Amino acid sequence: MASIQRWFGVLIATAGVTLLAVPLASAAPPSVPWKAVSANSDWHCSDYVSPYNADGLNFKSCVVVNAHDDALGVLVVQNPTNAARTIKGAIRLPQLGGDVNCAETPLQPGFTRGCYSTTKSLGCAHCTGPVNTHLFVWDGSGWSESLDDKASEWTGYC
Repeated sequence: MASIQRWFGVLIATAGVTLLAVPLASAAPPSVPWKAVSANSDWHCSDYVSPYNADGLNFKSCVVVNAHDDALGVLVVQNPTNAARTIKGAIRLPQLGGDVNCAETPLQPGFTRGCYSTTKSLGCAHCTGPVNTHLFVWDGSGWSESLDDKASEWTGYC
């Protein structure tokens, strides 16, 4: 009986050490690529804003809602300048979920690109809640962050 208890104790101790050695999964949102933008009547957007640190770039926050009450957030960035700029971003939908990080990419002159969050069902609420978008622009020595202030006041789509 004592040897069974001793064996069981060693088994429990080994399992505990093994569990402590396993790293926990990261809670970071997935990173997604930028895509072309083709807005229609399903798109509900804030106005474009020009961040002080983006040298002519414009960006806005959008919510796209389809006929099935599925929704997603979109960070839209346009580059009306004559120079490529390196950007990345983030979309946070605190009420709806589906947060994403937008991959680092060069935005060519004259292009408009969107970063799309995960599509989520609105369910019974029929409301997305707030949409928080962050644009990061490489300024040659570091990343400058801009929050769409108008979008942070905007409550999304209801």
